[in-house]
Amino acid sequence: MGRFSTSELIRQAPVSDKACRHAGDGAPRIAVGPANCPGRHDMSGVNLTIARGLGRMVLLSPYRRRRWLAVLREDSARLSEVRIGRCGRRANGGLLVRGVARQDGRQRRFWLKWRPDAEPAALEESRDNMRWWRERHGHLAGPVPDLLGCWPGERLLAVEHRSGIPLSRAMRMGMSGDAIGALGWWLREFAAGEAPYDATILPRLNAHARRRSDGRLEIDAAALLRIRVEHADRAADCLHTAGIARAALWRRRFDIPRTLHAYAQPVRAGFIHGDFKPDNVLVAADELSIIDWWTAPRVSWTLPDVAAFAGNLWLERDRRAARRVWASFAGGYFCGALDGTTRGTIDLLATMMCLGHFARTLTRGVGGTLLRRWITEALERLLDDGTGPAALFDEADARIPIAASSQTGAACT
Repeated sequence: MGRFSTSELIRQAPVSDKACRHAGDGAPRIAVGPANCPGRHDMSGVNLTIARGLGRMVLLSPYRRRRWLAVLREDSARLSEVRIGRCGRRANGGLLVRGVARQDGRQRRFWLKWRPDAEPAALEESRDNMRWWRERHGHLAGPVPDLLGCWPGERLLAVEHRSGIPLSRAMRMGMSGDAIGALGWWLREFAAGEAPYDATILPRLNAHARRRSDGRLEIDAAALLRIRVEHADRAADCLHTAGIARAALWRRRFDIPRTLHAYAQPVRAGFIHGDFKPDNVLVAADELSIIDWWTAPRVSWTLPDVAAFAGNLWLERDRRAARRVWASFAGGYFCGALDGTTRGTIDLLATMMCLGHFARTLTRGVGGTLLRRWITEALERLLDDGTGPAALFDEADARIPIAASSQTGAACT
């Protein structure tokens, strides 16, 4: 599957094409930033980014590098003339290593991803889910980097390299609202995709998922929500113990029992990314890529992906750009009416995500007094009705009317 441009997304997505400019062949293309190159003149934070990058670099041991090269070269049916870097980058408890190989007669750049804590069975399931999903939803597969190889016994994946800058930077530089709306439409279609049901590649189900009589998968969203509330309580306790007393009051802004009651009945399961945020969406010219697929598409409750996107937008310093991006994204995802229950649930999920982020950041112990001050100020905003994640919805409400009835988090079809 080749690249998937935002113009292709917009041709399929039900959004306007006012921001489109037309190429010579008449196909609409999207100007995602000034001079069609977001970030070309933006040097802010370069030194900090370089310093952080150097701090994450790891020199591979000769033994590990030889072993991985041997594993890659054994799979000569797909990859040949394989080379990998001598250094890796720490990421999500594992390592990322750049590589290049020849596949089907052409050169392919890739990331070698190693997760020592990954279960081989989970990687096998992920590989099978990815293949199943691409075969049946190929029209959506363009933004997803191709899985070039998977070696569960080595806890190793080879994933196609994609170029671009994160949406978190591009959104501050005049990116087209239609492109962001198309991204919301893509996530909705991805989440709504038919999940695998046959016994050979059925995802591992836990007590929160069940199969209906018609074969469809359902998820106990209330049970998953309770787990997230427990995690948020632990994060708040961690912050309170560290001297940030305001964190203990996080529940006051929500009617959690009412939200749980709204999800008393199971909801339809769908595909999820698991960490869908602006940093994991790359923008290059008019192409969008969605990265950080440590595992392939999984099946669960789909609304947390939307909430993760909202929560990470709320953490952005440019609040005006964040509200504009959310308005376009939500317009593409909900394509009609955003009901009050869904709105409140996204706010709750995003708030709990931010609490966890603050607690993890604080426990890493880097930043000292300045970090503690930033977390304290951010918590004040987070727990205020007028400045929490729900504030993102203010601009979107003018474009997405609040529905009278509850859809319990289901996007329109």
